[in-house]
Amino acid sequence: MSEGRAPAVPPRMLENEENEKRLRDRYVLDTPLVPARDSLEATLVDIWAEVLHFDRIGVHDDFLELEGDSLLAMQVAARIHDRFGVRVTMRTVLDTLTIAALASAVRTLQPGERAR
Repeated sequence: MSEGRAPAVPPRMLENEENEKRLRDRYVLDTPLVPARDSLEATLVDIWAEVLHFDRIGVHDDFLELEGDSLLAMQVAARIHDRFGVRVTMRTVLDTLTIAALASAVRTLQPGERAR
C-alpha cells in the first residue's frame, strides 16, 4: 500500500466480518447452551465473550472448542485478575476448560491469592 492511501477495506470492517463468522461457529458445538447461574459465571461469560469474540457462550462450552489457545488463556487470566483481584494462571484456564469449572477454581481464591 502506498503511503498516504487508506486500505481498500477498513481493518475494523474485516474484524467485524471475522466476528460474524465466529458467531455462526458457536452453533456447531455439540454442547447445549447453558446460561450463567450466578454473577461470577456471568462475569466469566463476559470475559470469554470479549476475548474469544463470541456473542453467546454457555458455562459448559469448551475453551479449546471455541478456538481458545494459550495466548487467549493468558488474556482471560489477566481479565480475571483485573475484575476479581485473584491471580488465575494460564494453566488453570487451560486445565479447567469450561466456565463452570473455572468459576469453581476462582471461588476458592481470596483477593491477591494465586491459583496453583
